[in-house]
Amino acid sequence: MGYTSDLKKRIKSQNEGKNTATKSYRPFKLSGFVGVETKEKAISLEKYFKTGSGIAWMRKRLLSEKAD
Repeated sequence: MGYTSDLKKRIKSQNEGKNTATKSYRPFKLSGFVGVETKEKAISLEKYFKTGSGIAWMRKRLLSEKAD
Protein backbone atom coordinates (compact mmCIF):
# COMPACT_ATOMS: atom_id res chain seq x y z
CA MET A 1 0.00 0.00 0.00
CA GLY A 2 1.23 3.49 -0.74
CA TYR A 3 0.87 6.46 -2.98
CA THR A 4 2.31 7.20 -6.39
CA SER A 5 1.81 9.56 -9.30
CA ASP A 6 2.59 6.78 -11.83
CA LEU A 7 0.69 3.59 -11.03
CA LYS A 8 1.95 1.56 -14.01
CA LYS A 9 5.56 2.39 -13.16
CA ARG A 10 5.04 1.45 -9.50
CA ILE A 11 3.50 -1.96 -10.29
CA LYS A 12 6.28 -2.66 -12.80
CA SER A 13 8.93 -1.71 -10.23
CA GLN A 14 7.30 -3.90 -7.57
CA ASN A 15 7.16 -6.89 -9.91
CA GLU A 16 10.80 -6.43 -10.91
CA GLY A 17 11.76 -6.76 -7.24
CA LYS A 18 13.19 -3.25 -6.90
CA ASN A 19 11.52 -2.78 -3.50
CA THR A 20 13.19 -5.05 -0.96
CA ALA A 21 10.26 -4.78 1.49
CA THR A 22 7.84 -6.38 -0.98
CA LYS A 23 10.23 -8.43 -3.12
CA SER A 24 9.25 -11.79 -1.63
CA TYR A 25 5.52 -11.21 -2.30
CA ARG A 26 5.81 -11.02 -6.10
CA PRO A 27 4.12 -11.12 -8.54
CA PHE A 28 1.60 -8.37 -7.88
CA LYS A 29 -1.68 -7.94 -9.68
CA LEU A 30 -3.56 -4.69 -9.30
CA SER A 31 -7.13 -5.37 -8.26
CA GLY A 32 -8.13 -1.78 -7.56
CA PHE A 33 -6.97 1.65 -6.49
CA VAL A 34 -8.24 4.78 -4.81
CA GLY A 35 -7.54 8.11 -6.49
CA VAL A 36 -7.47 11.36 -4.52
CA GLU A 37 -6.86 14.97 -5.51
CA THR A 38 -3.63 15.77 -3.64
CA LYS A 39 -0.51 14.11 -2.32
CA GLU A 40 -1.44 15.25 1.19
CA LYS A 41 -4.84 13.53 0.97
CA ALA A 42 -3.17 10.36 -0.33
CA ILE A 43 -0.71 10.28 2.57
CA SER A 44 -3.48 10.92 5.09
CA LEU A 45 -5.63 8.15 3.61
CA GLU A 46 -2.69 5.74 3.59
CA LYS A 47 -2.04 6.45 7.28
CA TYR A 48 -5.72 5.84 8.07
CA PHE A 49 -5.73 2.52 6.18
CA LYS A 50 -2.85 1.36 8.39
CA THR A 51 -4.81 1.97 11.63
CA GLY A 52 -7.06 -0.61 13.27
CA SER A 53 -10.25 1.09 12.13
CA GLY A 54 -8.83 1.63 8.62
CA ILE A 55 -7.97 -2.06 8.31
CA ALA A 56 -11.46 -3.00 9.52
CA TRP A 57 -13.04 -0.57 7.04
CA MET A 58 -11.04 -2.04 4.15
CA ARG A 59 -11.87 -5.62 5.11
CA LYS A 60 -15.56 -4.83 5.33
CA ARG A 61 -15.89 -2.65 2.24
CA LEU A 62 -13.01 -3.34 -0.12
CA LEU A 63 -11.62 -6.81 0.50
CA SER A 64 -14.74 -8.87 1.09
CA GLU A 65 -15.38 -11.75 -1.30
CA LYS A 66 -19.17 -11.60 -1.51
CA ALA A 67 -20.96 -14.20 -3.60
CA ASP A 68 -23.98 -13.00 -5.55
